[in-house]
Amino acid sequence: MKRTLIGAAAMITTVLVPLAAMAEYPERDVRMIVPWGAGGGTDGIVRKVTTLAEDNFGGTIYVENIEGGNSATGVGQVMSA
Repeated sequence: MKRTLIGAAAMITTVLVPLAAMAEYPERDVRMIVPWGAGGGTDGIVRKVTTLAEDNFGGTIYVENIEGGNSATGVGQVMSA
């Protein structure tokens, strides 16, 4: 009986915690960083995926191209975000 109760509590927690976390997500716009210049293949793909994600996501996603340092500048900003 005790194992069943613990299992049920774990299952309910597993279901409810992600729902509570997503209730107010995103609170602000999402910044998508492309560590290469605008107009390239990666930029085009990211912009298309971003457009598709916005439709399902419910929030605003904007793409920011950050060039320099053989992509190190953009990757550094992603890591510090």
